[in-house]
Amino acid sequence: MKTPLTAALAAFALLLPARIAPAAVSPERKQAELEAAIAKAADPVAMARAFKLAVEAGRLGFEAGLMQPRDFASPSTPIVGTPFWHSA
Repeated sequence: MKTPLTAALAAFALLLPARIAPAAVSPERKQAELEAAIAKAADPVAMARAFKLAVEAGRLGFEAGLMQPRDFASPSTPIVGTPFWHSA
């Protein structure tokens, strides 16, 4: 029986990167592992919400896009006030 939760877990399981869930692992196995992680958590509702927020954050990051490539590096922080052991 498919419920909204199992459908969402199945969709999330397909999004897991290969280093977390190798391609040899079936989508059903990934879904079962996610369900177990939620079911065995001390607070299953909070764990399910954490997974939901993780998926949303990942999607927002993907949609935000990458920064433009540059030919050279530039510091993201000012050099003034940098400790002496960080100076070149």
